[in-house]
Amino acid sequence: MANDNITIYNGEGKPETTREMTDAEMNDRTSLTDELSILRTFRNNLLAETDYLASSDRTLSDDMKTYRQSLRDMTSGLDTIEKVKEKMKFADGKYVNFPVKPTE
Repeated sequence: MANDNITIYNGEGKPETTREMTDAEMNDRTSLTDELSILRTFRNNLLAETDYLASSDRTLSDDMKTYRQSLRDMTSGLDTIEKVKEKMKFADGKYVNFPVKPTE
């Protein structure tokens, strides 16, 4: 039996209804949490590679600002395992749905 609740929100961010989660939803949530954790680890490593460019004595280019913001935003809206896996699609030696790092 499930042991948590799920709240459905309307378009204004206000709760519409709350119900107990099914066992499948509980399992998906755990798996989704795991998948998002993996994605965030990759994303955080990419951000760390350019952290030195964001120090107070340097000025980030607009392209680098956009790249870093895109990395920070890349987990937004990923509410299913399928969406996370699509974001992490790997082909030709790279993650094809990640932002492309600009030249420094």
